[in-house]
Amino acid sequence: MVSIEVEFAEQIMIELITQGYSGNELQEHFRKEVSQIRPAIKEMLADTKKAVVTEASEKILTALEEGEQSAKEKGWMSADEVEERVINVVRH
Repeated sequence: MVSIEVEFAEQIMIELITQGYSGNELQEHFRKEVSQIRPAIKEMLADTKKAVVTEASEKILTALEEGEQSAKEKGWMSADEVEERVINVVRH
C-alpha cells in the first residue's frame, strides 16, 4: 500500500503546486491531503471486499438452490431429509 500512497502523494503535490500553493501554505495543504490517503484507501478496500463477498455469497446461494432443484429432479434426498432419516434410525 505504501507505493500507492506515494503515487497519490506525488499527484497531490503536483495538484497543489498547479493550484499555486508554495512554502508553508503548500506544506500545510500537503500534510492535510496526505493524511487522508490511508483512510480513503482502507475504505475503498473495505467496500470492495464487501462487494466481492456479497457477490460470491449470491452465487453460492444460487448454485445451492439450483443443486437442490437438480437433486430433487433426480429423486435424491436433501441434506435435511438425510439428517432426519438418520435421527429416526438412531432413535429406533
